[in-house]
Amino acid sequence: HYDGPLDMPIELIYPFDDLPDGSTIIDIGGGNGQNVIRLVKSHPQLVAIVQDHVSVISNAENMVKESYGEEIVGRITWEAHDYYAQQPRKGADIYLLSHVLMDNNDE
Repeated sequence: HYDGPLDMPIELIYPFDDLPDGSTIIDIGGGNGQNVIRLVKSHPQLVAIVQDHVSVISNAENMVKESYGEEIVGRITWEAHDYYAQQPRKGADIYLLSHVLMDNNDE
């Protein structure tokens, strides 16, 4: 994703329209949920789970609940997760790692 122009949103890189109804996206290290908010707004067949540190998740979840209607809020779940630990969610259709990989080098 970040090998190209930084202003290109992920929804222009991957064909999310092709995913069937009920497809699940897990955004690991998803922060405030900016990627999944855009995705669920423009792709009504998707649901999303945002995983990040406890402090990030509680603030982000409250912010999103105050800013968006139930149509969006009801399709996003928030989970505290340490991405160095084993992934508790198996079988998702998409695992987004955009900021996790960028922020952590091989060392």
